Amino acid sequence: MKHLNETQQRVFAYAMKPFAALSFLSGGFVIYHLLVQRRDKLQRMYHRIILAMNICVVTVAAADFVGTWAIPVGTPYRLGAAGNQTTCTTQGFARIVFYLAVPYYYSSLSIYSYVAVEKSFMEKNYRHIEKWIHRGA
Repeated sequence: MKHLNETQQRVFAYAMKPFAALSFLSGGFVIYHLLVQRRDKLQRMYHRIILAMNICVVTVAAADFVGTWAIPVGTPYRLGAAGNQTTCTTQGFARIVFYLAVPYYYSSLSIYSYVAVEKSFMEKNYRHIEKWIHRGA
């Protein structure tokens, strides 16, 4: 197996940090907006799903930003490794769980939209699907 050279390791270690920071900030803004500025919007199921999805996005973005820093010190061929086994395990757990939850929530918005149209936007007639959306994620 061919190992990455130092330039490739740098790209791998640092290329996604700006995008992760941007995702973190935008997701954080949505969370702040819904929880602090417009808490009244949480009366609607749509906004609760958006809030949950953005909590997952912020977690994924934080894990992506930390990147190789969470890998245990001394790991061969990993530039920027500065963590320990606990940081690596924590980051791995967060990435696996929340990476899967983000697309699930995103696709659940399509299901929500279909059901909302089907039920003439009378939320009381389809409120029962929300618990399944959150359980699935």
